[in-house]
Amino acid sequence: MAELKWVQGFAGSSSDGTYQIGIAEIDAASDELLTQIAAEVAADARRFVAVDTGLLKSRIDSELVAPGRARVTAGTDYAVFLEQGTSRMRARPFLRPALFKRRGV
Repeated sequence: MAELKWVQGFAGSSSDGTYQIGIAEIDAASDELLTQIAAEVAADARRFVAVDTGLLKSRIDSELVAPGRARVTAGTDYAVFLEQGTSRMRARPFLRPALFKRRGV
């Protein structure tokens, strides 16, 4: 499970022993944690996905797209059909279970 760690370069400690840390450091630490969580969701999705040729499994990835926003993608045109099913095929979800596994982080 991901943990938020103190970032280097905080402003210092005050006389009462508390740490003064700026918004930039909090934002950087938040983005680092978000990137780590997204990577863990992608890794879980790769473990959960049904494998035929392995193409879909190899195309599951994560990225930080903006401050405070990450994206986990499954880069094939048929990923949605596995995730949600069709009128002729039952759903075999892999992204939602991966996300729900990390939901309490």
